[in-house]
Amino acid sequence: RGEKHDAVARDLGISRREFYRERRRALERLASTLEREFSTPLEPARIRPSEFELRLQYASSLHLVGRFDAALCELERSTTQDAAAGERIRALCYGVEVACDGGNPSYATRMLDSAADMLDSIEDDERESAGSSAFVALGRGTLAWRTGNIDEALRAYEFAARSFRPLATSNDRVMLDALVTTLLRIADVFSESGLPDKALAAVGEARSIGDRTPHPAILQRGDIAAALGSAHAVMTGGLSSAIDELQEAFAIYQRHHAIRRAVKTSNELSVLFMQREDFEASLRYGRTAQGVAQSVCSNDEFAYMCLNLSYAEARGGHPERALALTKQARGLVGSGSFLAALCTLADAEARLAAHQFDAAIRASKSANQAMTLLGGQRYVGAALRIEAEAHEKLGELPAAIDRIATAIDLLQGYGHPFSLVQAYRCSARVSGSHTHRDAAADLMATLQM
Repeated sequence: RGEKHDAVARDLGISRREFYRERRRALERLASTLEREFSTPLEPARIRPSEFELRLQYASSLHLVGRFDAALCELERSTTQDAAAGERIRALCYGVEVACDGGNPSYATRMLDSAADMLDSIEDDERESAGSSAFVALGRGTLAWRTGNIDEALRAYEFAARSFRPLATSNDRVMLDALVTTLLRIADVFSESGLPDKALAAVGEARSIGDRTPHPAILQRGDIAAALGSAHAVMTGGLSSAIDELQEAFAIYQRHHAIRRAVKTSNELSVLFMQREDFEASLRYGRTAQGVAQSVCSNDEFAYMCLNLSYAEARGGHPERALALTKQARGLVGSGSFLAALCTLADAEARLAAHQFDAAIRASKSANQAMTLLGGQRYVGAALRIEAEAHEKLGELPAAIDRIATAIDLLQGYGHPFSLVQAYRCSARVSGSHTHRDAAADLMATLQM
């Protein structure tokens, strides 16, 4: 069977993995066609939305192409129309996301406070009150996540999910979509925290709900694929699946003109190809994203993409470009933020690549301190690995051995596979550990499958 597939792939001039991906897509299209033809028809899709819903959809369209101020203006208008209190709360809480994406957390805070203050006005309607409280929790989680408070974000998201579940009945599209969104946010937190099993469980629930949603949001399939990609990326042996899922998400976003999401996904693909040590593909995806990102992304988003590209430039043999990117990113973010700590970490990596070893040690120590305060344990491990490599280059082996041992302890619990590969390689060099040398080789093999 596999040999026949190889023969077909050769005839088509594609890889076996690409053959399987295209076959999966074809089967999914066939399944969708058969379901439409033979299943009981869904509720008619001819219900006219209200002016509020149309305005919310228009704001969403503006948001998708990075017109944050215009989207916020539409959301503000929707709160001054004759909309019910629950609808105004929805608009304000969506505004929290838009304001955060636009790099304006203080404005997001004001919108969240306004939504929370409005909750008292709908206490008489139990269902609307519960839904509105869930939207406020979702907004609170979004603001916490974007300002680097991971623990608070997870608490708020999980409260929102618990509140949305009993409300997400088959005839309530708003609550179904809100629950899917919340579960995908939870998955993002778990993936970022290096907990892929929990992330995949959240995505699995989101996909199950999406499958039973009448006329699901057109980009939902892309969002689910992107979340799956992020979860697989932090699993041992999951890099190929992560790339496949993110390429699927990229295709969906590009097809439906969701430019911001397409750009962000291209940047994520750059990171994954960098972890595979395919620097040509990594730089192609990263530089492509960079060329468009400044037009459609906020300063914070653009800075984050600069940092991701800086790693590819540093490891691809262009440390001067990496340093320029970290400097550019630092000029766009506020001091004391999670992104500022990421800037310091990326700067340490770039200085290591540029053979500025003393500066790399100073930057890695600063990143370690900042990430410890923010609860970013996987990044603490990365900072310690950079410091260990800098000490190694300076011939300070006792310090290198000490730092890399602590780094490995952290990264085994929180880091993604590529971070562990780097740490194991460093440990093998400085301590002569054959166990870590073999572990690095075995783990790297899983990344290149």
